[in-house]
Amino acid sequence: MTLERSAKARLMTVFVLLLVLAAGVVLGVALERRLEAKAVTAENLRNQEPGREGADRERRPLDRTRDSTPRRSSLLVEQVGLSEGQKEKVDSIVVYFRGHMRALHEEFDAAYMSRYTEILEMTRNAIRAVLDDAQRAAYDSLLVEFDARMQQRRRDSIGDRGGRSE
Repeated sequence: MTLERSAKARLMTVFVLLLVLAAGVVLGVALERRLEAKAVTAENLRNQEPGREGADRERRPLDRTRDSTPRRSSLLVEQVGLSEGQKEKVDSIVVYFRGHMRALHEEFDAAYMSRYTEILEMTRNAIRAVLDDAQRAAYDSLLVEFDARMQQRRRDSIGDRGGRSE
């Protein structure tokens, strides 16, 4: 009876070890693919930097807004080897739907921005209540910087739209 129990325990131990090994292999493969994808993304971002030359930069079309500011598109579909005609059609599709997305974003802002701002202020005030005077001063200073950066991003984003409502 103890011999049978011992054999079952050994068998179960081997099974658990194999299961852990398999899980480690699967996790390792998944992690490797994720890191590889991040490396490809980082490389794509480097290729999009202003002033950087390269085959990828020359191959990709520039999207110019109304104020002639060139913007680089990074579409997944470009990785399938589009012909010049297909690139033109894809560009026109993207421009068309970009206008719809901008309109939706503006609609969202009009409907929810005041409520968002109210909740944001309530959150910040609740956090301020937890802080001592020195921490509160530092927090407020950080918020001023953060809000200025966000406001600049918003101005830049509006500038990219060129006042259009496509």
